[in-house]
Amino acid sequence: MDIVLPLISILLALVLIWWWPRIRVALRLTGRAPKIASDVALGLAQIALPPEWKQTDSLPSHGALQAVDRFRGRYLVVISEPLDDFDANVGLVEYTDRIMSARLLKQEVTNLVGPFERTVGPYQAMQYEYSARERRMRITYLVTVVQGARAFHQVDCWSLSSVFDRAAFERVVDGFQERPGPIPQRPEPPPEWHPPASSSRYDVH
Repeated sequence: MDIVLPLISILLALVLIWWWPRIRVALRLTGRAPKIASDVALGLAQIALPPEWKQTDSLPSHGALQAVDRFRGRYLVVISEPLDDFDANVGLVEYTDRIMSARLLKQEVTNLVGPFERTVGPYQAMQYEYSARERRMRITYLVTVVQGARAFHQVDCWSLSSVFDRAAFERVVDGFQERPGPIPQRPEPPPEWHPPASSSRYDVH
C-alpha cells in the first residue's frame, strides 16, 4: 500500500502534464485569453491584444486606442471617425486616399506598396505598407483602413524597419472589432449648383 499511493500520484501527474495544454484551453485560463483594449472615450473600437501587448495612452498620437509591445518595439494606434461626419458618397477608397495622401505629404517615404484589399471581421478594408525616415531612423508602417457600420477606422501598426514583422502585425489587426452601437444616418451630399443659362442672344462686352 505504501508503494501504490506514490505510483498513483506519479501517474496522475504524468496524465496532467500530458493533457495540460488542452485542459488549459478548455478552462480558458486568463493566461491564454487575449486582453481586450477599447477606446472608452469614443466607444467605437476595440481590439484583442496578444499577451505581450499592453494598452497605453503614452504614444504621441491623438488615437483614442493605443497599444504597445515594448519588448519588441512594436506600436499600434487606432483612430476612429464616425461615418455621420462624412457625406453618404464618401466610401472606403476615397477615405483611404485622403488618409494616405496626408500621411505621405508629411513623411519622407522611402518605399510604398499597396493598396491591398482585405477584410477585417465582416468589414472591407484597405492596406498600405511603407517605410519612412524619421529622426534619422527607418520606420516601417502597416496602415489598415476599415469601413465599419459606425465609423471609418485607421489601424496603424509600426516598428523600426529592422524588427518589422508584417505577419505579427496582421495577427493584431485580425483582433480588431467595431464596438456595437447606433448606426449613424449619413447626410446626403448637397445637389450640385449650376448657373442658369443666359436668356439673352447678345454677349456683353
